[in-house]
Amino acid sequence: MNELNVKLQRNDVLALFSRQMRNKSVTDFPTLTMLEEAPRHAEKNSKSLNDLYGEFSWCFSDFEKIEKSLELVTCPLSFDYERASQKLQLELIDLQCDAVLKEKFNSVKLDEFYASLSEIISKHLTGGAEDTGVTRLYLCV
Repeated sequence: MNELNVKLQRNDVLALFSRQMRNKSVTDFPTLTMLEEAPRHAEKNSKSLNDLYGEFSWCFSDFEKIEKSLELVTCPLSFDYERASQKLQLELIDLQCDAVLKEKFNSVKLDEFYASLSEIISKHLTGGAEDTGVTRLYLCV
């Protein structure tokens, strides 16, 4: 089902289907070609497809709003620091230049990487390590 959702959202497939239906073209609907009453319901089907397209657009708009944040969290080593908020830019540069953290990021799962950051932060908060710059990044993300 998720795969279908993604396919329908991509390339405005629902908008295409709606236009085809409105124009009474059933090329992409082979089952409808066998039904005699299909052309009579074209406008209703087109409206349903438009409504569905609107729902998809509304649902996925939330993801578009947080896309940059998701990219920052999932790919902090390749994220362009200039696209980050000013309060995170220096921390991103520090993170991207830290060979130990790069190795850790590339060798473990994402959740394990962030768990390891909590150890670094814990040491920092107890005075056992200097500020690596990652502290604020971890706390802000």
